[in-house]
Amino acid sequence: MRLSPFVRGFSFGFWEMALVEKGECLPRPLVYIFHIGTFIVFVFFIYEIICYINFEHSE
Repeated sequence: MRLSPFVRGFSFGFWEMALVEKGECLPRPLVYIFHIGTFIVFVFFIYEIICYINFEHSE
């Protein structure tokens, strides 16, 4: 259960990337926002994995 919100966020990041890949006609700033959003989601994903591993080992 702990991973569910951020798994949703990660799939949203992939959706963003797919949108950027398809939408060459998107305005430039929007493309950068999508890439930054995907990067933040990816960093959050790694952070959650580290926290999850630490939580598992602490018990």
